[in-house]
Amino acid sequence: MSLLTEYSQPIEERLVRLWKQDARDALGRVLHEVYNADGKFTPLERADFETFLGRVKSDARTVQGLDLGASLALLEKDPVHRKVTYVWIAHALFADGGLNAAEKSFVERIIEKYGLDAAQLHAEIKATQSRKIEEGMKAILAELGS
Repeated sequence: MSLLTEYSQPIEERLVRLWKQDARDALGRVLHEVYNADGKFTPLERADFETFLGRVKSDARTVQGLDLGASLALLEKDPVHRKVTYVWIAHALFADGGLNAAEKSFVERIIEKYGLDAAQLHAEIKATQSRKIEEGMKAILAELGS
């Protein structure tokens, strides 16, 4: 289990569960878009998405029917919602193991098109990537030590 999943994700899910349903659904819509950013909705991404929806009591059909721009606009209004959204975007980008060129391009497109805070989103992505590298190094060291 990743450090993000083990520590940050449950905290973020607890925060998200306290949000109004429209904000929870909006976050689900954003995540669905991120998971599909590279045109591949992998089994790992699908499982992650379905788990998220279950934990925050959102429905896939409802979420997928929402407008992405309206969802992002709703989440951008509140600094806490924005922060949590950016953490979840970063998590979703790495759900299948890595960040590819299509996903990087997607991030730049949504920053430009929807006026997201580029510095804040890039910082969350970098922090998540650093955690992933650290996890990988710990796993290698654990294998070597056993």
